[in-house]
Amino acid sequence: MAGRLHRGAKGRIEIDCNGEGAAFVEAEAEADLDDIGDFAPHPDFYLTPKVDYSQGISSFPLLLVQYLYEQYTRYVLMKTKERTSESEVLSNERKRIISGQ
Repeated sequence: MAGRLHRGAKGRIEIDCNGEGAAFVEAEAEADLDDIGDFAPHPDFYLTPKVDYSQGISSFPLLLVQYLYEQYTRYVLMKTKERTSESEVLSNERKRIISGQ
């Protein structure tokens, strides 16, 4: 998780261990999640930045993590990585190359 994806010498997708690491967001709540009642996911709860997949694979974080500190609980871990398959990465990379970016 210490880097970004890149194309190797033979065009294979590899991890470049360049120290850029995972995207991490920390939040704090004065209430307990039980106080909310029927808890349903909502876009306002996701504080991690959106990933711009048009910039090429070297800009994609390998993991997005959000920690939420609650009133009565030490923390809740929410993994919020957007799902992207290798075929989606390759498709986006091809589009970027074709468009000359």
